[in-house]
Amino acid sequence: MARNTALRASAEVLGKIATLALTIVMGRELGTVAVGEFGFALAVSQLYWPIAGFGLDRLMLRAIAVDHTATAKFVPQLNAFKLTVGLLCTVVGTAAVAYLGKGSTVVWVTLLLSLTLVATLIGATAQSVFMAHERTQDFFVAALPVKVVSSFLGIAVLLAGGGLIAVGVTSLIAAVAGIVIGFVLLGRKYDQPPAGLAGTPRTWWPLARAAGPWGLQEVFGQITFRVGIIVLYVSAGATATGDYRYAYQLLEATLFLAWSIGTSILPLVARTQRGVSKDGEPPLESVTSGAIELVVVLMLPIAVMLSLCAHPLLTLLFDQDGVRAATFLPFLAIASVVYGIGHIAGIVALTHLPGRKTVETMAIAAGFSLIAVLILVPAHAARGTAIAALCTETVLAGLSLRLAIQAAGPSIIKGIVSIGLIAGAAMVAVVLPLRDNLWLSAIAGGLTYAVVLLALEYRRRGPAWDLFRSIAPGSR
Repeated sequence: MARNTALRASAEVLGKIATLALTIVMGRELGTVAVGEFGFALAVSQLYWPIAGFGLDRLMLRAIAVDHTATAKFVPQLNAFKLTVGLLCTVVGTAAVAYLGKGSTVVWVTLLLSLTLVATLIGATAQSVFMAHERTQDFFVAALPVKVVSSFLGIAVLLAGGGLIAVGVTSLIAAVAGIVIGFVLLGRKYDQPPAGLAGTPRTWWPLARAAGPWGLQEVFGQITFRVGIIVLYVSAGATATGDYRYAYQLLEATLFLAWSIGTSILPLVARTQRGVSKDGEPPLESVTSGAIELVVVLMLPIAVMLSLCAHPLLTLLFDQDGVRAATFLPFLAIASVVYGIGHIAGIVALTHLPGRKTVETMAIAAGFSLIAVLILVPAHAARGTAIAALCTETVLAGLSLRLAIQAAGPSIIKGIVSIGLIAGAAMVAVVLPLRDNLWLSAIAGGLTYAVVLLALEYRRRGPAWDLFRSIAPGSR
C-alpha cells in the first residue's frame, strides 16, 4: 500500500505542482479575472467526469484486480461510452455557458476544457488497467502528459503572450498525447490491442447499471466540489471566483494524497474481508485503519501550514492579489483533512456494503451542499463558499465513517485518533508564534512534526513508518 501510494503520489504531486504553477503564472500575466473565468470553465467541464465516466473505471479496476482477463471485455466498451456521453455533455454544457452571456472567451475555454476532459477520460481507461495490475509505474508514465505537460505548455503559452484560449488548446493536445501513450503501453505490456470503440447503448446499459453506485457517488461528489465555484461565479463575478480559485488551488494541490491512497488500496480492499487474514494480507479493518492513518499523517502538517501561514504563503505565490484569500484558506485547509478521512471510508463502504447505502449518503451530502452554498455564497461570496465546503465535507465524512464502521468494525476509528494528532499539536505549538515568517515556520514546524511522529512511530512500526521506509533512500 505504501509503495503503490508513493509511486502514484509522485505523479499526482508533480501534476498538482504544475497546475499550481499554471495558476500562479496566469494570475501574474492575465490577472484575477482571468483566473476566475478559467476556474469557472474548469468547474463546468469537470461536472462531466462522473456523467461520462459514471464509475466505470472503478468497476473495471475492481473486476480486473480479481480477474485479469476482464481487460478485453471492458476497455473498448468503456472508451465508446465515455466518448459518446462526454461529447453530449460537452455540447450541452457549452451551450449553457453561452446562454449565461459571460463573453466568448469563457465559452471557448469551456469548450476546449470539455474536450480535454473527454480525452482525459478515455486515457483513464488504460490507466485504470495499470492500477488494477498494481503496476503504478505504467500509470506514472501515462498520466504525465495530462497532469504535468499540459500545465507546462500552458505556462509557456502565457509567458509568450497567449491567453486563456491558447491555454485550453495546449490542455487538449496534452490529453490526446496521454491517450496515445496509455494505449501503446496497454498493447505492448498487457497484450491488449488498443481496440478503440465497441458496443451500443443497449450493451452499455448493463455496465452502467453495475457501476451505478460508483457513478452516482461520483455525480454527487462532483456536486459537493464544483457547485460552489459555479454559484460563486454567477452570483459574485469573476474577481471573487479568482480569489477563491487561489485558495482552492492550494487545497486541491493536497488532495492527491487522499486520491493516491484510496486508489492504491482499492484492489486490496476488494480482496480482503473483515476479521480474515489470507495469503499474507491483513484483514479489512487493518487495511482501513492504516489507510485512514496514512491520510491523517500526510495531510495534517500541510493543513497546519495552510491554516496558520495563509497570509505569507498567498502573498509569496500570488503577490497582493492573493491576500484576500487568506481569510478563508484555513477553512479549506481543515476541509482537506476531513475529506481524506471521508474518502477512504467511502471506498470501504462502497466496496463491502450494498451500493445504495453509499449513494444515499452522497445524495444527502450533495443536498446539504446545495443548501449551504445557496445560503452562504450569495451573502458571503468566496468566504461563504469555503465555509460551505468545510461543512459539506464534515457531514460527508461523518456519514461515510458510519458506513465504514458497519463494514470493517469500530476499530478503524483508531486510524483517526493516532499519533499524527500528537505530532500535529506539537507542530501547531511551534508554528503559531512564527506564522508571519513562512520559511522559518515551514522548517521548524516540519522538523518538529517529523521528529515527534517518527519517535512515536519507531517502536510501533505502523503504517507511517512503513511509508517512511518505502520512500527514504537506503532505509530498506
